[in-house]
Amino acid sequence: MDHPPLRPLWTREEIWQQVARRIGGTYHPGGFFEHERLVVPIPPWTVSLRLVTEDVRHLYTAATAPYLSEDGFTFTLQTIGSFEETGHLSLSEEIEIGEPRFDRRYRIAGHPAEQVRRLLTNDALRQYLDCESRIRLSATPVPHSRRRIDLTCTVVGAVAEPDRLQSLFELMGETLQHLCAIGSAEERTPDL
Repeated sequence: MDHPPLRPLWTREEIWQQVARRIGGTYHPGGFFEHERLVVPIPPWTVSLRLVTEDVRHLYTAATAPYLSEDGFTFTLQTIGSFEETGHLSLSEEIEIGEPRFDRRYRIAGHPAEQVRRLLTNDALRQYLDCESRIRLSATPVPHSRRRIDLTCTVVGAVAEPDRLQSLFELMGETLQHLCAIGSAEERTPDL
């Protein structure tokens, strides 16, 4: 009986290096005081992806990009049943965007609510979100900064598929571009 050829096993480091080469990023192996990360320029912003744990039981892949806010708009969107244990949303804050399938799948909060709806009118953005079964996308203010916001996309588990990693960077780029289009972000990188 013929067996299919074995697929080579790649380490996370090799996969992240492959993705970096494919999309013009840089792999940083980390060290004693620094996390392993994959950094990709999405001009004019920079997106940094790394693994994070919120406690010893939960491992996540998180991509973060700082940007300058035009209007103080913040939001959190997450798939229902994926992040409730972290308590990021309260029922009093929830927003519906008026699309039943989307509203059934995601818990959404943000201020102002109308800006959340404008952001989520982007079909490409919604398609990227739907590619992940357990995802959180949020824009949160950076402490002690008047206008800097961190856009963060978090998915459950350690993402090891190159196409899926690339898709997370594309989601971040689409979100940043649309934040500019709706007047909530400047099209320049903040001074860090």
